[in-house]
Amino acid sequence: MMKRGVCVFLLICMVVTSVAAAWFPDVPTSHEHYDAITALSEKGIINGYSDGTFKPNGNITRAEAATIIARAAELGKSSKASLYYDVATGSWACGYIMAATDAGIINGFGAGKFSPNGTVTYNQMIKMIVCMIGLEDQALKNGGWPLGYVTTASRHGIIDSSTSTSIRYKGLGNTPIARQKVAAFLYNALAYREKNTLYVGGKALWLGMSASRLGTPDARLDSVGNFVWYIYGTDTYQNFYAVGVDQNKIVALTAAGRGFRYMGYQSGDVVPPNIYLNSNACLYADSNDGYIAHGALILADGYQYDRHVPAAWELAGECKLNFHCVNAFRVYHNLRPLKWSEQAAVSARLHSEDMAQNNYFSHTSLSGTSVGERIYEQGIDWMSCGENIAAGTGHFLGFYAYNGWVNSAGHRKNMLNDYNYLGIGMAYNQNSTYRFYTTQNFFG
Repeated sequence: MMKRGVCVFLLICMVVTSVAAAWFPDVPTSHEHYDAITALSEKGIINGYSDGTFKPNGNITRAEAATIIARAAELGKSSKASLYYDVATGSWACGYIMAATDAGIINGFGAGKFSPNGTVTYNQMIKMIVCMIGLEDQALKNGGWPLGYVTTASRHGIIDSSTSTSIRYKGLGNTPIARQKVAAFLYNALAYREKNTLYVGGKALWLGMSASRLGTPDARLDSVGNFVWYIYGTDTYQNFYAVGVDQNKIVALTAAGRGFRYMGYQSGDVVPPNIYLNSNACLYADSNDGYIAHGALILADGYQYDRHVPAAWELAGECKLNFHCVNAFRVYHNLRPLKWSEQAAVSARLHSEDMAQNNYFSHTSLSGTSVGERIYEQGIDWMSCGENIAAGTGHFLGFYAYNGWVNSAGHRKNMLNDYNYLGIGMAYNQNSTYRFYTTQNFFG
């Protein structure tokens, strides 16, 4: 809950003209937060006053904070009627207040009160920003209000350690926050969010974003990562991507083939091999095609995949994700997508299970059967066939196996070969050498 404070002048108003920070006489280029103020004013997130000034040391009201946060979160203005008796429906800030409220970023004081003219403190602004970029769960795990939010913001570079120390030990946490600090914290938050944002087909998707903003997916697939994959773009695979959703929040993002952009690189751009931003975010390059970007995967903290014994339906979901990644890769290379074969998937799953249970890794089973014999046993009359296998704790996720095969010449050739059908099966045995085993069976 936000604490009530004294009234201050409005910093954002519909009738105020946005003034670029480069023209603010009270924000010279030498100002500590010049870059932040410039960037946010140019984006229209935080504006100056009609007299041309920015008033960096001025305070901020709750109505202004909701407006700034809603703009930074790209929520737009809600058309809903006000839930608060002290916020008139149709007032300049109502749409932003309701948008931020619906997103769970800001709330009232109970009994229908919002206190739009109350002053915002350092702690309150930090909490709003942490919620805006989807880190509230971490803040609650770190102790909740207020130090959990401060700790989380500091850990992710939104506030620096000296600021954090000041808030926690010098009494600034409950004092009104200055406009320049709002700009600085938001600037850092948006930089953090950009590292966790994937662009596909003109859409921006980021970790922590509400899944309510996603359209109806082509399919929903179970995942080994304690979330559900929402699959998009499988009609043509021109802009294929998958979104991991847990408790209505985006916790994972991946894309393959053409149409995506990540950290300034587009699919097909030549990039350094596998650009790791951190342990959970990576742009993947095709070493067999001049190190061009072919996929990206971004994963929220706490959603690493090797945390529990996977269920059969979770492995099946990862198989379907792998299938869609392969088709996106084929379409990028101007090949037709493959059709899913349940018979081939059964053959692939049985071979993966055999390798997992008997602790070996080979295209030839212990009984001596080959891929052609195994898929024939499932009722498939084939003219051509092929098989890819992968094993290891780092390769059980559908995307990871796909990337590993892209970067192996022989496996990559199978994925781009003139087949018609593909079936995929995974298996897990915690007592085997590699634990996770994945098999792709192709045929034409």
